[in-house]
Order: sequence, then structure tokens, then C-alpha cells
Amino acid sequence: MLNYECTQLADDELKKHVDVMMNQVSDYLSLSPESLLYYNIYLSIWELLLNIINHNKAGDHTVNVAVWWTEKEIFLQIKHEGGGFDWENCMACELPSDEHARGRGLFLVSHVSKTFSFNSTGQIATVTFERV
Repeated sequence: MLNYECTQLADDELKKHVDVMMNQVSDYLSLSPESLLYYNIYLSIWELLLNIINHNKAGDHTVNVAVWWTEKEIFLQIKHEGGGFDWENCMACELPSDEHARGRGLFLVSHVSKTFSFNSTGQIATVTFERV
């Protein structure tokens, strides 16, 4: 299992954090940065962290990311201590039109993963990917 803690996560440091995490993930799992699985995990981490930065009204952007795996699956869990959100309402939405500036992140994560869910408060996201 890999664990990563981001404290005071902000827009200007997002790429650095995701790159560090993905370097560790790719080293442990021998994932090529050119592979679709690598891209899907990267995209999911990026979108979920960005969602926390942009929508967490509590202002606490301390985030814990855990990645673990079996022979057949890779699991990603992102937990933040700040306020949750109405994830059920967001997940029920269709793909936003190109006229909307926001709203694509959760939709994308749900379509590049095997499973994607939140706990009841929206503070913990769990994503599963098939290892190919």
C-alpha cells in the first residue's frame, strides 16, 4: 500500500503532488506513463484533488491518498478532513454540455474506472481500476 498526504493543497501545487504520487504508483506497479491505465489513475487523482480544492467550503485542504492493489485490481482512496458535499446529486448528472465550464470531473472518473463511490458525507472517494 502506498500512502501520500497533501497538506494545504492548492492549485499551483496540484501537478507536483500528482506527479510524485504517480511516480510511486508506476514504480511499484510497473506502469508505463504511456499506458491507458496510468492515464486513468492520473486523471482520477487529478480530478478528485481539484474537486476538493475548488469545492471544499471548509477551507481545509489536507488530503490523504492511498493506493493498494491485487493481481486483478488497483484501488485508490482519497480522503479529506474538510466538509463533504452532495455527491449523490453530482453523480446523478449527465455529462455537462460544452457550454458549462465545470462539472466534468466526476463524470470522467466514473467512466475511466471500474467502480467509483463516495462515503455518505462525500469526504472519502474510492475508485477501482482493472489491472490489464
